[in-house]
Amino acid sequence: MATKASTIGLAQKFTQLINLEAAGVQLEADIKQLKKTAPKNLESPLTLADAETLILHHKEVKKSRLELKENEKAIKEAKSVLEELLKVLDGKDVLIPANGVNYLLSFSNGKLKYRMVFIAAEQQEKV
Repeated sequence: MATKASTIGLAQKFTQLINLEAAGVQLEADIKQLKKTAPKNLESPLTLADAETLILHHKEVKKSRLELKENEKAIKEAKSVLEELLKVLDGKDVLIPANGVNYLLSFSNGKLKYRMVFIAAEQQEKV
């Protein structure tokens, strides 16, 4: 049987995972946008201002990619912790509120699975 502490830990870690995944999606969008805004049609030879612009743009893309890698690593770690917590819960499905939405978590075939679920307001008070 799940303890209240393990369920609270699970909810906190799952909320962290959801936030990390959202941040990863945003970082990927930022990188795509940076690629679109790359300086183009620069004259040859480059002026000092053009060279500085290119260097700053390259640094920004590199920084975003590094943040994305760190984010992916954090997601992997969060999933690993969640999987361990779910194993403690004897493989039972768990309803977790995260960021104002309810999620049903399960652990099957060695993988963490989750999906959003909608509960009527009168039933939600019982959960």
